Amino acid sequence: TYYKDGEEIMIPVFRDGLETTKYELNELKKDTTQTFELGSNTKTTIYFNNTVLENILVEIDKLKNYPYGCNEQNASKIKGLLIEEKIRAQLKQDFKNKRMTKKLINELENTQHPNGSWGWWANSSNHNRMTIYIAEVLNDANAADYNTRAALLARDYIRDNIETFSTSDKLYALYLLKKMNTTKIEYDKLTVDMDYYNLTTCDKLYYISNQFSYKNKLNKSQVYDCLSLLSAESGRSYSDNFFYDPSATMALAIKLLNETEMKNNVTQSVGQLINSGKFISGANTFAKVYLIEAWLKSMEEKPNAVLAGIKINDSLTVTKFPFVYTTTNSSIKISHTGAPVWASLVQDIYLANPAKKDSLFNVRSQFKVGDTAVSTLTKGQDVNLDVKVMSYRTNKNVMLVVPIPSACTYKTKDIPNGNISHIEYYKNKVIYYIENLGVGDLNISIPLRVNFGGDFSVPPAQISLMYYPFKSGNNMKRRVVVE
Repeated sequence: TYYKDGEEIMIPVFRDGLETTKYELNELKKDTTQTFELGSNTKTTIYFNNTVLENILVEIDKLKNYPYGCNEQNASKIKGLLIEEKIRAQLKQDFKNKRMTKKLINELENTQHPNGSWGWWANSSNHNRMTIYIAEVLNDANAADYNTRAALLARDYIRDNIETFSTSDKLYALYLLKKMNTTKIEYDKLTVDMDYYNLTTCDKLYYISNQFSYKNKLNKSQVYDCLSLLSAESGRSYSDNFFYDPSATMALAIKLLNETEMKNNVTQSVGQLINSGKFISGANTFAKVYLIEAWLKSMEEKPNAVLAGIKINDSLTVTKFPFVYTTTNSSIKISHTGAPVWASLVQDIYLANPAKKDSLFNVRSQFKVGDTAVSTLTKGQDVNLDVKVMSYRTNKNVMLVVPIPSACTYKTKDIPNGNISHIEYYKNKVIYYIENLGVGDLNISIPLRVNFGGDFSVPPAQISLMYYPFKSGNNMKRRVVVE
């Protein structure tokens, strides 16, 4: 018999349109029948739960499976995992993500600057708000016996530099230093020029909390003022700075005022909004983990689930939860009886031929050989894929995704410089993270080598606000011939 060696090679195949994910959370109450329209070219996974704790675990899974990993997102994942560990203990279940928690803590230890601070990414400049947030998360990790010195190094940086912080960062820093039992804090000196009524809603909450913890004073009229503002701001879908996200600020009220005599007022005012799931399903990583924490606090004393049942498309009956159902149908019919059941929908949506979107950003791309734009490429040729983005307003924390045609490979890989904070290279795309993008043009040139001949797709490039991806722009898909 004749034998010869062979090699099996797995070739990844990527879609050439735009892929997006949509989240939705619905509470099924009473005895009702609903039809959910899911759309075409959509894969939908529905997580059914009839206890708050199980539903929170679904949201934590979404959080920890988020694909990108800046310092904030790693810290938010840790915060979510610490909450999961507590819930698993309460449910008498094994916590299987201790290794993941330690790995994320180690990543933050490695990206911490020598002075104890952090930036948005490892090579980003010091960011005081980021440093305070990560220090608080790692302090919570220490309380759960993870033992990282990074929190203490950050505490020292915060304590030694707090006088140079903005008013907003001073208020958050004072809260954290008190939480970490830091001594010799000159509270009166640091707050002497602060006027409550000139602060943002988020800062007002920290001001009230600090007055209570440092001075044992609680101004009820200020609490009512904040609750009124939170109610008015609850309809806002995003903030120019994710640290002041409206839904995260709403959740912050429960966290900061939970130990005061106004706890019940706060829970009655904003607790219903949080528990409805209206805000948590599509929230960014920072807001989601705050909402998870607040949801858990406001629901801790609720009873366990009682009997409930659902029927899917008049055929599949479910009475045991949690239950996961996946479909590619354009709609689904759900009949519900008994106690409330939460249906958490995760929709993977594919747009094969997306239209150009340019209301916030205008994205253009072209191939160039030297200074000359070309529409046809030649095998073995070195080319540049030039991308030009026009931003119509100043934006923070922007993500630009540029697909690479399968005919090409990278000739060289640039390192971050200028206003580009971080770059991630993949076989089929390169992602640029830009911390501050001003009004005007952003020009990027990607050196490529053309390796294969044929007719190839060039998927659309897309730019979006990283924490609010619905604020985006993209060009159209096109084709390129390689001779």
